[in-house]
Amino acid sequence: MTPSTGKSLRDYLDTHGVELLPCHAGEPGRPSVELPVPRGWTIVPAHLFPRARTVLVAPEYTEAGWTPIAVLLHNRLSVRRPTGELLAAAAAATQELPEWSELDCETSNFRGHPSVITRGKYRAGGVDFDARSRHLVIDHDQDRYLTQLAVTTRADAPASLREGAQTIHTEMWVDPARAS
Repeated sequence: MTPSTGKSLRDYLDTHGVELLPCHAGEPGRPSVELPVPRGWTIVPAHLFPRARTVLVAPEYTEAGWTPIAVLLHNRLSVRRPTGELLAAAAAATQELPEWSELDCETSNFRGHPSVITRGKYRAGGVDFDARSRHLVIDHDQDRYLTQLAVTTRADAPASLREGAQTIHTEMWVDPARAS
């Protein structure tokens, strides 16, 4: 991967004048990206997170006012940028989390698209969290899309919750040939 020019994905995009234009379900001519909804997870109404494609929460695992969450962002880029640069900047984004400790970072194809997945732990408010973030670059017609899936659970989450979080990541469905 090519190193990013900024310290974060946002810095990189701003430096190159790139806007993220949200894509929502039902928009014609956009690649389709969908998440599975494992047992114990529910879909949050779209109006609560208007820039997100999908948000899932696991309410039965709410503890001290915090609920495990999965957020899918699916955006068309206003300006095309090189895939390697986008993925390098995306991989660096999680490093901004407080007391971040990276466990692994892997660049590979996911469902036929260039991707980077980063997993690690961070600490906030005296609680340890497990965070996993995947960024995909999807080319469709003349457009380039940047899709991000971030799933966060407590680090000490029960096995059933960890399995659900893993399912969300491994079974995310991408079909650039079919409009949403």
